[in-house]
Amino acid sequence: MAKVLIVDDTQVIRDVVIKFLAKDGHEVRSVVNGKQGIELFQKEQFDLVLTDVVMPDISGLEVLAAIRKVNKEIPVIVMSATFNPLKFKETSNTAFVSKTGGINRLIDTIRIYLTPASAQKREAASRGVSFRSIIGRLAEVTGRSQS
Repeated sequence: MAKVLIVDDTQVIRDVVIKFLAKDGHEVRSVVNGKQGIELFQKEQFDLVLTDVVMPDISGLEVLAAIRKVNKEIPVIVMSATFNPLKFKETSNTAFVSKTGGINRLIDTIRIYLTPASAQKREAASRGVSFRSIIGRLAEVTGRSQS
């Protein structure tokens, strides 16, 4: 299963997400501020990072920037109840979720990023491997046609 880092100063958010992820068998580490999040990210390997935008010390956008300096491929979900998402640029491995949209939206986004197919696509993309080449290799191994 996946190893997830949660960076959020709101205890209830950390508790709900930890409960959900632990139930699905994921390993979860959580910290209460951006500085701790950056430090832990530099020490350990994670499969997914969730970070709040507005925190007392370092913002989630600063956490995201620090993560991207080290790893451009790891999925990061940026969360906020007050941040204007129009100021945020989503990419294939970075998403914005409004905390006011309810916990289900957050959980759905986490599930998307933790599905094995999504992880395989991101890994292949980071190596420059296309979906077509994966299917071609699968056809070669199984002896089945690609059509």
